[in-house]
Order: sequence, then C-alpha cells, then structure tokens
Amino acid sequence: MLEVVKKRHMIKRIHSTLLQSKDLDETSAFYQKIGFSVEVSKNGVRLIFGDYRLTFIKETDKNSACAKKGIGMSIFFEVDNVDDFYQEIKEKQLNPLNEPAGRPGGKRKFTVQDPDGYNLVFFTKTRL
Repeated sequence: MLEVVKKRHMIKRIHSTLLQSKDLDETSAFYQKIGFSVEVSKNGVRLIFGDYRLTFIKETDKNSACAKKGIGMSIFFEVDNVDDFYQEIKEKQLNPLNEPAGRPGGKRKFTVQDPDGYNLVFFTKTRL
C-alpha cells in the first residue's frame, strides 16, 4: 500500500511539455492536418488544451540524444469516438501505425507517429 506523505509545498498541476522538433513547419502542418489548434511563434509551435501546453521547439543539436526523439514516449488524447477519428486520420493520409483495438484498462485506441517519432495515442474509454 502506498503511503501518502504530506509535504509543505504540493505540486498543483502539469503546465506544459516541451519537445524538440527537427522541422517546426512540418510539425505545425502535421498537427493542423490532424485537427489541432496550433499557435506558431518564431520560437516554436504550441498546442493548447485548456491550461496545458504541448510545445515544440527547434532541435538544438542533431548529434545529441535528441536525434532519437520519441523512443518510449506516448502522448494520449481522448476523443469522442476512436473509430470515427481513425477513419478521419486515414482519409487525411496520416498513416496510423495500427487499427483501433480494445486494450486492458478499458481503452479502445490506435497510434499515429508524428514527423519526429513521437507516438500519439488516440483513445475512447470503453466499458469494462
């Protein structure tokens, strides 16, 4: 059993995630094609979900570990109907890695990989 430890300063929320991209124009176009609202600035590309930001900045060193971005990382997005969304993604020729399938834990999901190799998992909760 996990023990809850009370701290004087509690973490309130996750504000943002910062990822590196080899080509910000390609990243912006990809996420717009999926249907995200994209905010573009000279410093990066930002997707905004309420008070959370998913931000992409220009890759800083192509010879660093950044060249292997996305390995082991998945970003989950809940959608209203995963099967309908899958069809939209296919129609936009974004090449999902798999078809929607039920998984343990009560999610029906599929995955699309962005231009930098980040896995985007789209899911709908299912009944257990």
